[in-house]
Amino acid sequence: MITAISEIARFESIFSNLGTNFNATLPISLKVLKEVDLNRFILQMGKREVETKSLIPLKEGEIYWGEFKTSKGVVQISNLLQKPSFEKKKEIFSENLFFDLKDLEEIFSDSKASLKFKENILNKMSISSNREDFAQLGNMLLAFENGVFFIPLKIEDRRYFFQFKNKQKKDKVKKEFTTFFYASFENLGPVRGVIEVGENYRRLRLYTYFEKSADFLKKEMKNLDMQSEIFVSKNIEALFNLENRLLDIKG
Repeated sequence: MITAISEIARFESIFSNLGTNFNATLPISLKVLKEVDLNRFILQMGKREVETKSLIPLKEGEIYWGEFKTSKGVVQISNLLQKPSFEKKKEIFSENLFFDLKDLEEIFSDSKASLKFKENILNKMSISSNREDFAQLGNMLLAFENGVFFIPLKIEDRRYFFQFKNKQKKDKVKKEFTTFFYASFENLGPVRGVIEVGENYRRLRLYTYFEKSADFLKKEMKNLDMQSEIFVSKNIEALFNLENRLLDIKG
């Protein structure tokens, strides 16, 4: 399993540099503050508040990814995508909830990595004094019970959400496996992919919601030591959907 993590970490370095490489051609994150008139909204974009028109009904208090351009002083928003519920609470989660790459290396290099990951969640739940943290840890435990590792990840000062699950070929040696993953990023939007690792090959297929994100990553992926392809898809969902789930902890 640590091999899968190390392969994912290879292109994780691409995302960790987004803070310095960000430009206006990439998607942005925005929050709907208020509807002021029919199809007109006040949005928060970083530290700025702007008023703009949207033909798509937006929900006050919700956060979205989207693309924008300015024409004659007017901000135009397009290609909006509502973020998953866990993204909405990202900033109110405590530092204790998030893993860094060193944490993951320690956990997944263990011969009993799955058990160690579950114990880590349960330990954090036992000492958590933050209601939102506890609920998120519960969702992570529920995801784990459904075969998905749901990991709040922090690299430098940026927070991401990362999910993956492994599938090993039953009739093959242990060196061959497939890892499915999902990640959400401020300036890329949702990303989903598949890594296939065998004795003589490593392949990566990546899917992004935004075409501009695909164009950006296509250039960066040339530095990866594996065969890689990237596609644009309007059907990118988390591996484990936390919407409308109830935590059921059985003794």
